[in-house]
Amino acid sequence: MFDIAFKIWGLGIFVVVLVQFWALGQFMASLRYRHPAVWRRLGQPTPLGQPSQPGALFRLQGYIARAEYEELQDPKMQLYGDIQRYWLVALFLWVAVGIVFVEFPQNGGPAGPSRPACESPRPLNSTLESSVSACESGRPEHQG
Repeated sequence: MFDIAFKIWGLGIFVVVLVQFWALGQFMASLRYRHPAVWRRLGQPTPLGQPSQPGALFRLQGYIARAEYEELQDPKMQLYGDIQRYWLVALFLWVAVGIVFVEFPQNGGPAGPSRPACESPRPLNSTLESSVSACESGRPEHQG
């Protein structure tokens, strides 16, 4: 069960990251060619993070997070900016779900190994013989 859940989770992360990079690239290209003054004010950010001014990518992320692109009244910029914002939230939630399932498997997460009955805690009055016989036979003990 854990293998399937982990593969689905990993595929989800992959899709979210791909959409993030695509939307960011489209946003920066639109910003550069349609609104060059804003692009220069933000430090001329590039998709690979090699801006002409240090911190340009952080300024761009802040610009997107505060939805300042909406004042440009450009539908294309609003579309790519909104995708950036919503998918970033989706990425954080997806990672949080993954952490919960990996860190807390005993509370219902898929990573929790199901313990065989022979490894379960025994009451103080059980005998060694009954524990050994149940584990050797491969069938769980009857607890009555």
